[in-house]
Amino acid sequence: MAMNANRVSVIVPLWNGAAFIGDCLKHLAAQTIAEQIEILVVDDASTDEGAALVETSFPHVRLLRRPVNGGFAAACNTGLQAASGDVLVLLNQDVLLAPDAIERLVAALNVPERGVVGGKLRYPDGRLQHAGGYLLWPQAFGMHDGVGEPDEGQYDTPREVEFLTGALLAVRRNVFERVGGLDEGFYPAYYEDVDWCFRIRAAGYRVWYAPDVVGTHQEGSALRRASHREIAYHRGRWRFLLKHMPPARLLAETMPAEMADAQLWQNQHTPYALQQAWLAAMVQAATLLRRQWQADEQTVFDVVRALQLLANQAWQAEQSFRFMLPQEPPRLALPRPEWSPSRWKRLRQRLRWWIYTHLWRYEHEQLISQQNAINAELQQAVKWMQVELASVRQALSWLAHDIAYSAQGEEESHE
Repeated sequence: MAMNANRVSVIVPLWNGAAFIGDCLKHLAAQTIAEQIEILVVDDASTDEGAALVETSFPHVRLLRRPVNGGFAAACNTGLQAASGDVLVLLNQDVLLAPDAIERLVAALNVPERGVVGGKLRYPDGRLQHAGGYLLWPQAFGMHDGVGEPDEGQYDTPREVEFLTGALLAVRRNVFERVGGLDEGFYPAYYEDVDWCFRIRAAGYRVWYAPDVVGTHQEGSALRRASHREIAYHRGRWRFLLKHMPPARLLAETMPAEMADAQLWQNQHTPYALQQAWLAAMVQAATLLRRQWQADEQTVFDVVRALQLLANQAWQAEQSFRFMLPQEPPRLALPRPEWSPSRWKRLRQRLRWWIYTHLWRYEHEQLISQQNAINAELQQAVKWMQVELASVRQALSWLAHDIAYSAQGEEESHE
């Protein structure tokens, strides 16, 4: 069935993106079918001036404000539910589209068996960032075709792929109504787009990469701290595994591979990120395994127990990265020599005192230098602990979100 191209809705989730949203919307206004596009910007409780900028400088844009931050999936769902178009496009706030990108997306999607279509994304320097995606099993690591490569046409063949990035993809309204929106349990971000593509494929549609749909992804508005990105990435990965990996394979393949993968443990933040991901997976396991796989209590127990063992291993590994305070070097005690009335003794006394004084000055300078080095290390340790404290607070917030979301899922399943 041919689509009505006059009703294309572009949903742009906005979160602290004041530095990016203006350019993104200007590129949308320059589209070849700009007059046929409805633009919805969903502000996800930002703390900067991005929403105010949209409201004052782009009056043609529909601005939807969420009172509480719900993450990328929740913001997308808010826009998808409010959109009126037959073609629904998700676009990151830091993506700049080529002038014909939306027109080509609509054309590529106008094939009944294609349920979701995405395009080619480049870094600002022209290197490839995304040309379709695939997963490395059994751990479901998300990989992007072409990432970091110069764009020399090696990914210019349209093809079916395993998943597409949520930074730029389009679905037909009838697909959205059949499959539903993004899973908001992938909070705050990561793997919600992979999960959506897998669900769309399970409904009988194809996930299609269209290389003539081109954009530039600045990748400057995601979670800024490396520790937060790692936590969110691994949390999303494990929610995806619980939903799409059969429990038997999860126990037989994924758990041992996770434990044996030495590369996972090399980064300073990774053991802590993995621990948080496995703890969150323990909270979600019962709901997801019962809903998706109709798992019995023993299977749920086995998965939760395996996750607990992994979390304990991560805690032990994380301790090896803790900061060890240096010991202050012992000070040299230089007693002042006693006074002698003898001339020669007095001369010797002065000579000895002069030597002692210079030795003390030298030692004093050395101690100051050592103390400065100790102070610098202590300051670095304090900064590191502040970052870790912020990560712990964020992780607790995410864990609370998981518990509430899992409890809601349990209530829905009982109903």
